[in-house]
Amino acid sequence: MIDHARARPDAEFVALEGMEGFFRADSGNLDLALTIDKILNELSEVKPEWCMLVEVKYFLGLTDEEAAEALGIKLRSMQRMWRDARRWLFEHAEASRARQSAGR
Repeated sequence: MIDHARARPDAEFVALEGMEGFFRADSGNLDLALTIDKILNELSEVKPEWCMLVEVKYFLGLTDEEAAEALGIKLRSMQRMWRDARRWLFEHAEASRARQSAGR
């Protein structure tokens, strides 16, 4: 999948230099990044294929067609899986947000 992403001529690469201060320890962005990481870890335990799909769609920016091809599944199956994965992520993100709000 990485080779596929690297072969995309329209892919946009971002240099990491100068980003040291991007996530400050007191930043709300850090909380969001940690929440996303936790939720993706949970997803990978219960539905690893959904987690892989989220990674290729969100982090690699693949189109539906590219994601289906990279994962070796039919387009419609991938689209149904993407819908279900997004619903699962939303529900777990909301539950995590509610737990954080209750703990404050």
